[in-house]
Amino acid sequence: ELSPFFAVLRPPLEALLSHPNPGVRDAAAQAIGALVGEGAAASSSDLLARLDAQQDGAEIEGTAQGIAAAMASVSEETRAEMLAELLRQDIPKHGRLGRLCVF
Repeated sequence: ELSPFFAVLRPPLEALLSHPNPGVRDAAAQAIGALVGEGAAASSSDLLARLDAQQDGAEIEGTAQGIAAAMASVSEETRAEMLAELLRQDIPKHGRLGRLCVF
């Protein structure tokens, strides 16, 4: 069970989602996906909220990779909830690109 460690691991992993090196972003996204799949579901909503923030291209790509990895590792029910959140119509204009990058 990795849930107790997620609170400690999440901030540095999320910071790595905006690293300039795509390999580092990918590794961080995969790690976040694995942690979310192990039951740290609160992080999926945190990642979705990051898409609505103003970000540069690397941050958008890293956040989108993290969400995609999280969606691949959660239950079908949670995946459906995340997908519904991604497809919401009432999002800020700058959040739309991030949501498209997930797909």
